[in-house]
This record gives sequence, C-alpha cells and structure tokens, in this order.
Amino acid sequence: MVWYETIVPENLNHAELDDYLSRGWYRIGQTLITTNWSILGEKFFSVFWMRYNLSLFHPVGSAKRIAKTGSSFSMEVKEVHFNAELEDLFQAYRVKIAFDTAPTLEQHLMGGSKQNIFSSKQLELRDGKKLIAVGFFDEGIKSMAGILNIYDPAYQKFSPGKLLMLHKIRQAQMIGMQFFYPGYISYCVPHFDYKFFADPAATEIFVRSTGNWTTYKGLNLSILYQEMLKNDLQLLNDTIVTVDIENQIL
Repeated sequence: MVWYETIVPENLNHAELDDYLSRGWYRIGQTLITTNWSILGEKFFSVFWMRYNLSLFHPVGSAKRIAKTGSSFSMEVKEVHFNAELEDLFQAYRVKIAFDTAPTLEQHLMGGSKQNIFSSKQLELRDGKKLIAVGFFDEGIKSMAGILNIYDPAYQKFSPGKLLMLHKIRQAQMIGMQFFYPGYISYCVPHFDYKFFADPAATEIFVRSTGNWTTYKGLNLSILYQEMLKNDLQLLNDTIVTVDIENQIL
C-alpha cells in the first residue's frame, strides 16, 4: 500500500521533476507526495494519477467551446510573484470552494518556505484590466505539472478552471513539453472527472503495480480499484468509500 509518502527536497532540477512526475509523485507546497488513497471527510477513497500525452492531444468539442467562450480574455505567462491583487483573487476563490486550503495563496504554494525549489510560472487571464483567473504550473524538461487554479467566482459561467487548464496545455505544447500532469482522478469520487475533459483519448493513467502509464481509453478502473481494495483492505478496514458500480466514471 502507498499511503501519502512525502519527500522534502532541498533543491530540485528540471530533470528530477520529470522523473518524480513519471513515477506518480506530485507537488504540495514545497514537498513532493504520492499516494494511492486520499480522504474525504472520514472516508478513504482510491486515487489514480493521470497525465495528458501531448503528442496525442486533440481538444474535444466541449474543450473547443470553452476555449471559444473565453477567447475574449487576455492571457499572459509570468514568473510567480505574490501581491495584493493575487491574494484578493485567492480569498474570493477560497470562500467559494468546497474543500479546505491554506489561509493565504503564498502559504498554499510555499508551505511556509522562503525559497521555491520548483520552476514555477503563473498564467493570468484578464477581462480588460481586471484579473479574473490565475493558473500556476511547474516546468520540467519534458513535463509540465498544473498545480493550482484560482478564479473570480463571478466568472464561473466561463468554466475558468477548465479554461486555465487548456491554456496550460497549449503553453506546454508551445514550449515542446511531452506531458501535462494535472493531478489525480478517482474511481470513487466523480468530482475529479473534469481533469480529463479536454481529450480523454490522450489521457494516461499511472498503474503503480506495474510502474507504467496506460492509455485511459479502454482501461478498466474497476479492476484496478478492486486490486487496490484487496491488497489494502486489512489496513483501511471499513473506512473505504463504498462504490455503486453503475454510477462510476467508466
């Protein structure tokens, strides 16, 4: 079982980030974590790390519609910097989200550290001069990891989280990246399904038992979930989220 392993590197170069991402690790603050399970309330649920293979990526119809709807917003990529404008946007976003997060944007990204060991950028969207959404990402040599999206709740009808993801993927393609990593999905919690909205056919899932990435299309997550359940049942006991097979993402 892999239950929230953590590494706190003193430094991290681009090649090392690529390697960690390829093995199912992900950034939280200034640490790297990996897990097969997470917690929702008092229940465990299974997670599967995912990525987009950008050589196969072709946005589907819904992604094209979101991009078109948000085409009037200006976009700019910058080095990460913290200021009052960003913090105000984070606080407006934080009030509306349904999960716990750090009290400030800087604490969320930096975890109390003074040095960012990651090569991070921020992608800003503006409606005129008004900052309406920002997506943060880390760059490796051939991989980009999407870390955090925040947005003005007044613009929710434009699907700003998905729009930011599309801009990140486009940016990753422009600079020659091979993979884009948006985090994990879950067999048990459909809330995370939005992460492969852009092109399910280009989505790959990390299968920890083999150490390989497998094309999501045609992959039976139910079987992988049952294998994880069988291996980890004694430890997780009856705290695992129960699953209605007919209502899952497959």
